[in-house]
Amino acid sequence: MRPNLFLLTLPTLALTLAGCQAKLSSSVTVDGKPFSAESCRSGQAAGFTGVDLVGTDGSRLRLVTMPNGQAAAHIFAPGAATSTELGACGPFTVERQNSQINDIYNVKGTATLSCTSGGHSVSGTITFENCH
Repeated sequence: MRPNLFLLTLPTLALTLAGCQAKLSSSVTVDGKPFSAESCRSGQAAGFTGVDLVGTDGSRLRLVTMPNGQAAAHIFAPGAATSTELGACGPFTVERQNSQINDIYNVKGTATLSCTSGGHSVSGTITFENCH
């Protein structure tokens, strides 16, 4: 009797998938309201260096790396295709991780945000990891 190959590989598959889940920790407010990030995506998929953070309400906070080490912050309302740009918003580090899927590298990093522009504001800190 031969062992079932699927049953033998299931634990390895489970560990692999668990290791690739995004890890987010944040205390960010957008326009004075808590921004609860539930997922993230590497900016490489959209052609920029940084990260898109998706809130539980469907809004997005995009952090784009600027040459001076700051994050340029963009706010997207739920379902919006265009953003409100807040400009330079605070220190930001983002680095490419070793893992990649479909030629998109996972990223990790941190941001300390504080900016206001056009009646919008973002403040707080966030750390992220395994954002694909």
